[in-house]
Amino acid sequence: WFRGDIINPRKMKGEYLVPLSMAVLVSGDFDKLNGPMGKMFIDSIRDQFKGLSNSSLEEISQHMQQYSPEQMVGVISSVKGKLFERMIVHHENNDGDQYQSEIFETPNHPMVDIKISDAMTGKSYGIQLKASENVNYIEETLRKYPDTPIIVPKGVAEKVNHPLVMDGNYTMDKIN
Repeated sequence: WFRGDIINPRKMKGEYLVPLSMAVLVSGDFDKLNGPMGKMFIDSIRDQFKGLSNSSLEEISQHMQQYSPEQMVGVISSVKGKLFERMIVHHENNDGDQYQSEIFETPNHPMVDIKISDAMTGKSYGIQLKASENVNYIEETLRKYPDTPIIVPKGVAEKVNHPLVMDGNYTMDKIN
């Protein structure tokens, strides 16, 4: 795959996007990250690792090379979560309604991940995002933050059946 002669990454199942993008980054093949999803991937790393916010691709690549394979599983999971946040914010800010959203500056912001503002009323709402189909994980978040709305992948809210859990615009397959 690194030589580009085995598969076309665009045709792969989406669950490999973040791990393969990370492999491309670590290998130094930066040209393959030039598209819109590659940019979102890199921006998600910069969001998650604030010390890398102004770093070049080379510096980010070097930083990622320090992680063991076991640690990289967690890194990839956290980057995937940030990518989900960026996808939700991008969709909300481009859907033509009066709502605009933004990601909080600090990674792992307590209680909420994004802020959605209503341009008509000026009111803002904190929203928790969960890029997961794990009902137990979502219910645990509800117990921890009982008054905070949660957006989950499309089709997951009905499994949780709670008024503060709403489907997002993307299925888990699309997020992957």
